[in-house]
Amino acid sequence: MTLVNNINHNIIITRYLSTSNIERLSNLRNVGIFAHVDAGKTTITENMLEYSGTVSKVGTVDEGDTVTDYLVMEKERGITIQSACISLEWGAGGGTR
Repeated sequence: MTLVNNINHNIIITRYLSTSNIERLSNLRNVGIFAHVDAGKTTITENMLEYSGTVSKVGTVDEGDTVTDYLVMEKERGITIQSACISLEWGAGGGTR
Protein backbone atom coordinates (compact mmCIF):
# COMPACT_ATOMS: atom_id res chain seq x y z
CA MET A 1 0.00 0.00 0.00
CA THR A 2 1.38 3.38 -0.91
CA LEU A 3 1.50 6.43 1.35
CA VAL A 4 -1.38 8.00 -0.60
CA ASN A 5 -3.53 4.90 -0.13
CA ASN A 6 -2.73 4.84 3.60
CA ILE A 7 -3.73 8.49 3.95
CA ASN A 8 -6.96 7.95 1.99
CA HIS A 9 -7.74 4.86 4.07
CA ASN A 10 -7.22 6.80 7.32
CA ILE A 11 -9.45 9.64 6.07
CA ILE A 12 -12.22 7.17 5.21
CA ILE A 13 -11.96 5.47 8.61
CA THR A 14 -11.94 8.81 10.44
CA ARG A 15 -14.87 10.11 8.43
CA TYR A 16 -17.14 7.10 9.05
CA LEU A 17 -16.25 6.10 12.60
CA SER A 18 -17.34 8.34 15.44
CA THR A 19 -15.21 8.68 18.55
CA SER A 20 -17.61 6.51 20.53
CA ASN A 21 -17.43 3.74 17.91
CA ILE A 22 -13.64 3.88 17.86
CA GLU A 23 -13.55 3.60 21.67
CA ARG A 24 -16.01 0.71 21.58
CA LEU A 25 -14.04 -1.11 18.89
CA SER A 26 -10.79 -0.60 20.80
CA ASN A 27 -12.24 -2.87 23.51
CA LEU A 28 -13.50 -5.50 21.04
CA ARG A 29 -12.04 -8.98 21.39
CA ASN A 30 -12.71 -12.13 19.39
CA VAL A 31 -12.70 -15.38 21.32
CA GLY A 32 -12.87 -18.85 19.84
CA ILE A 33 -13.76 -21.89 21.90
CA PHE A 34 -12.40 -25.14 20.49
CA ALA A 35 -12.47 -28.42 22.36
CA HIS A 36 -13.24 -32.11 22.07
CA VAL A 37 -16.82 -33.39 21.89
CA ASP A 38 -18.68 -33.06 25.23
CA ALA A 39 -15.97 -30.85 26.73
CA GLY A 40 -18.43 -28.10 27.75
CA LYS A 41 -18.10 -25.53 24.96
CA THR A 42 -21.83 -24.74 24.94
CA THR A 43 -21.93 -24.58 28.73
CA ILE A 44 -19.03 -22.08 28.79
CA THR A 45 -20.75 -20.02 26.08
CA GLU A 46 -24.02 -19.94 28.02
CA ASN A 47 -22.23 -18.87 31.19
CA MET A 48 -20.41 -16.09 29.32
CA LEU A 49 -23.77 -14.84 27.99
CA GLU A 50 -25.31 -14.86 31.48
CA TYR A 51 -22.26 -13.38 33.19
CA SER A 52 -22.15 -10.51 30.70
CA GLY A 53 -25.83 -9.75 31.24
CA THR A 54 -26.78 -10.67 27.66
CA VAL A 55 -29.24 -13.31 28.91
CA SER A 56 -30.89 -13.55 32.30
CA LYS A 57 -30.80 -17.35 32.61
CA VAL A 58 -28.14 -19.90 31.67
CA GLY A 59 -29.51 -22.39 29.17
CA THR A 60 -28.54 -26.04 29.42
CA VAL A 61 -27.94 -28.62 26.73
CA ASP A 62 -30.04 -31.17 28.63
CA GLU A 63 -33.05 -28.82 28.72
CA GLY A 64 -32.58 -27.81 25.08
CA ASP A 65 -32.81 -24.09 25.86
CA THR A 66 -29.33 -22.83 24.95
CA VAL A 67 -28.83 -19.77 22.77
CA THR A 68 -26.41 -21.45 20.37
CA ASP A 69 -28.16 -24.82 19.95
CA TYR A 70 -31.27 -23.80 18.05
CA LEU A 71 -31.76 -26.55 15.47
CA VAL A 72 -34.55 -29.05 16.23
CA MET A 73 -32.14 -31.99 15.97
CA GLU A 74 -29.71 -30.28 18.38
CA LYS A 75 -32.48 -29.87 20.95
CA GLU A 76 -33.74 -33.42 20.49
CA ARG A 77 -30.32 -35.08 20.69
CA GLY A 78 -28.71 -32.73 23.22
CA ILE A 79 -25.68 -32.11 21.03
CA THR A 80 -24.29 -29.23 18.99
CA ILE A 81 -24.37 -29.88 15.27
CA GLN A 82 -23.85 -26.47 13.72
CA SER A 83 -21.14 -24.05 14.84
CA ALA A 84 -22.35 -20.71 16.16
CA CYS A 85 -21.15 -17.18 16.66
CA ILE A 86 -22.40 -14.86 19.39
CA SER A 87 -21.82 -11.22 20.31
CA LEU A 88 -21.87 -9.80 23.80
CA GLU A 89 -20.75 -6.71 25.68
CA TRP A 90 -18.12 -7.35 28.32
CA GLY A 91 -16.52 -5.08 30.89
CA ALA A 92 -17.51 -1.54 31.87
CA GLY A 93 -21.20 -0.98 31.37
CA GLY A 94 -21.87 -4.63 30.54
CA GLY A 95 -22.17 -7.59 32.81
CA THR A 96 -24.01 -8.29 35.99
CA ARG A 97 -21.00 -9.10 38.17
